[in-house]
Amino acid sequence: MSSIKLHPLDMLPEPGSRMAKIDAVQEARALGIEVRDGDREARLILVAHGDNIIGYVNRCPHARAPLDWVGGKFFDPSGAYLRCALHGALFRPDDGHCLSGPCAGDALWAFPVKVVGQYVVADKRDTS
Repeated sequence: MSSIKLHPLDMLPEPGSRMAKIDAVQEARALGIEVRDGDREARLILVAHGDNIIGYVNRCPHARAPLDWVGGKFFDPSGAYLRCALHGALFRPDDGHCLSGPCAGDALWAFPVKVVGQYVVADKRDTS
């Protein structure tokens, strides 16, 4: 678990926080990370989709359970969709939209990330 400063209101990493090396995210296609700030922690997913890296909170919108299966696996057997380990809900990796399962029509909570050098870092969030 990495020690990263978390925003006090939304528990997401502060902008500029390094979360993972880009190579690790691209190799895994979906990389689960846990970050800690004192006694607060957040479980996140970094997803490599095409040339983009997308950040999601690792929590199903239905049951609030983590998505990953044993061994940090996030994709369904086809490799096309992120899948919730609890109820099997399927999510598009590019926008987190749930296609099937108990939360169909809902979406994963995304947060902005960007690549800086060799790292995926948290980006500024829209506060409007």
